[in-house]
Amino acid sequence: STRAPDTPEEEEAYRRMIRGHLVDGLLVVRTRTGDRRIATLAAAGFPFVVFGRSDVDLDFCYVDEDGYRGFELMAEHLIRRGHRRLAFISAPPNLVFARYRRAGLVDALERHGLTLPPEYCVAGDLTQRGGFQAMNQLLDLPLPPTAVVACNDLMALGAIGAAQRRGLAVGQDVAVTGFDDIPQAEHSHPSLTTVRQPIYEIGRQICAMLVQVVRGDELPERHVLLQPELIVRESSGAGPADGSEPT
Repeated sequence: STRAPDTPEEEEAYRRMIRGHLVDGLLVVRTRTGDRRIATLAAAGFPFVVFGRSDVDLDFCYVDEDGYRGFELMAEHLIRRGHRRLAFISAPPNLVFARYRRAGLVDALERHGLTLPPEYCVAGDLTQRGGFQAMNQLLDLPLPPTAVVACNDLMALGAIGAAQRRGLAVGQDVAVTGFDDIPQAEHSHPSLTTVRQPIYEIGRQICAMLVQVVRGDELPERHVLLQPELIVRESSGAGPADGSEPT
């Protein structure tokens, strides 16, 4: 639907598609907390598959990437490079994937006796501009982070721009990382350390699952969680040389 999310207009748009049989099945993306789209489709018995998990108390078919594991991998990578002050540029908190990614980061930090202070967690809007603004907020802190983990690559690229505008060398003075591995990540300056989503496999499996649901076939798996891959490039740098807190 092109309607604004979480509005009566959006819900009515889905109901019209169901009543009018305009499509045989639907793919729901970018799941939100308390996602009414899922409840509406499930109540109508309409065929659908979801890209992403949800906190809705219903059993539905989904394909997702393990964002929790992806952020665990990223946090461990930065900690091994000596970083102790890690910050997080989050997606809007109503998006379910933001919760999983934050949890992976926080749990990895806690295993090393570290925390994510509230001032080190800034919500962005998944755009490059949002990352730029969030990074400026973090760099204005009395004790800024030495590494910034963004919830997606676009915000990470914006964060790199904000750091560079202040004369900081990304990968040396501060580390910046992303998530997705969009094409720009490899060709940015510096190139972006990120977590690669298995986009092709996500698309293949979710389309195959939707076809099976529309046909009424028995599914071998109703819940598919695909594993991401850490891609180390220049933007995560070497970190503080001895692992101690920089002064």
